[in-house]
Amino acid sequence: MSTALERTEREYAGREEMPLGGYAAIMGAFVALFGPMLIAASRRGALPRSWRLRDIVLIGMATHKLSRILTRDTVTAPLRAPFTRFEKKIGAGEVVEKPRGRGLQRALGSLASCQYCSSVWSAASLTALHLARPRVGRTVAAVLAMVTVSDWMHRAYAKLQP
Repeated sequence: MSTALERTEREYAGREEMPLGGYAAIMGAFVALFGPMLIAASRRGALPRSWRLRDIVLIGMATHKLSRILTRDTVTAPLRAPFTRFEKKIGAGEVVEKPRGRGLQRALGSLASCQYCSSVWSAASLTALHLARPRVGRTVAAVLAMVTVSDWMHRAYAKLQP
């Protein structure tokens, strides 16, 4: 006998594995983690009236790099291994992995192996750090942005080689 959630997953996704319950748990965790931080920042007057373009660009570049580190770097594979399966190396110290398992394990594998999915978490984390400790947040974001620029330069250099 299947549960209502299992029926909904089957009706929604057909033969495709779609762990809706796991995704709902991840969304709940996101709101539970970042909601109170945002409320606390608002109460203590730490939310800016508007964002400077330079901060948006800096945190955006840092978000890009942090999400790549979390979802693609070979050295962070031990963090993803309980939730993903190695597929292939793609060069520049990066790998492609696929989610594995069922339910929450598979949902976490989707988050851990998708740079687009993890970007939301990365941006929220970097923003929370920026709101809590602006100088530290900018420094961490700057380091990640510098690595992003360096990565692009490495790729450009490699393309220019005979």
